[in-house]
Amino acid sequence: MIPSLLDELLRAAGPAGFEGPVAEIIRRKAATFAEVSDDVLGSTTAVVHGTAGGGLLAVFAHCDEIGAMVSHVDDDGFLSLHVLGNWEAATLLDQRVEVKGVPGVVGNRGTKRKPAWADLYVDIGVSNRDEALQLLALGDPVVVVGPPVELAGGRLASKACDNRASVYIALEALRALAVDPPPWDVAVVASVQEEGSYAGAATSGFRLAPDAALVLDVTWATDVPGSSPNEHGHHPLGSGAAILRGPAIHPALFDRAVTQATAAGIPYTIEVAQTSFTDADSVYVAGAGVPCAVVSTPMRRYHSPAETIQLSDLDASIQLVEAFARSLEPGLDLRR
Repeated sequence: MIPSLLDELLRAAGPAGFEGPVAEIIRRKAATFAEVSDDVLGSTTAVVHGTAGGGLLAVFAHCDEIGAMVSHVDDDGFLSLHVLGNWEAATLLDQRVEVKGVPGVVGNRGTKRKPAWADLYVDIGVSNRDEALQLLALGDPVVVVGPPVELAGGRLASKACDNRASVYIALEALRALAVDPPPWDVAVVASVQEEGSYAGAATSGFRLAPDAALVLDVTWATDVPGSSPNEHGHHPLGSGAAILRGPAIHPALFDRAVTQATAAGIPYTIEVAQTSFTDADSVYVAGAGVPCAVVSTPMRRYHSPAETIQLSDLDASIQLVEAFARSLEPGLDLRR
């Protein structure tokens, strides 16, 4: 069964730069157990205070999703699109979308089997430009319709698993930490505009100047036809949390994540990358530098209306985030 909070997060519309509906859910839920604040970009911070005067751990999980904006309305009322995030135009072809709540369907102006974004149009059912502009405006956000559906094997498919799954993990871990606070303060940051710029993470990392950061995201599940562990490693659905190792990752925090997972019997894999393609790429160089770790959830069908994850992997990451936070002792020295 899909947890109610996860279901609500997945259904919300919040492409990069238009995360308001998602932020409202996060702030409402987090306010029941944490101190909640926001900033001028729209990122949300929820804090649970520690018990031993330790440092500050910031747990980042970006709350935006891929999407588009209305860039033009022609005389017949068809909408053109400007992409938000990095995804293929062909993924949206013949899909249902919502334009700030207005339903529509996506067509192809030509015959290209792999259309560009300029080849796509959205049909909202009107007959002309004036009718369209009575319902929407240029620059309005567009999201694909792909509500969560349960699959066999404890799996689910939905739009926006990237990265609402991680927002869910962060909030559930913080909820557990609020009941029995850890030594350090813990701040969950639901960052905005990760898709395309890492803007929310960069500004939040500078503003908070945490002593350490744990970034949560998704990674490529490798148990699909044509996938090779030679490219992305081995991270099948059901393998637990993927712990990243690479230049952006502080080695002591990587070791700590692995140690905590091993000690608690939490399933995990090791992911290796030069660049994380997560908020960590801006957080670890924020201010004077922030020691970072990254934990990801394996996911099939990246940046699509049917991103697919396994619920047990979310549970593993919740346990790991909580264990990681509880392991940070006062006076921990992370200088290298």
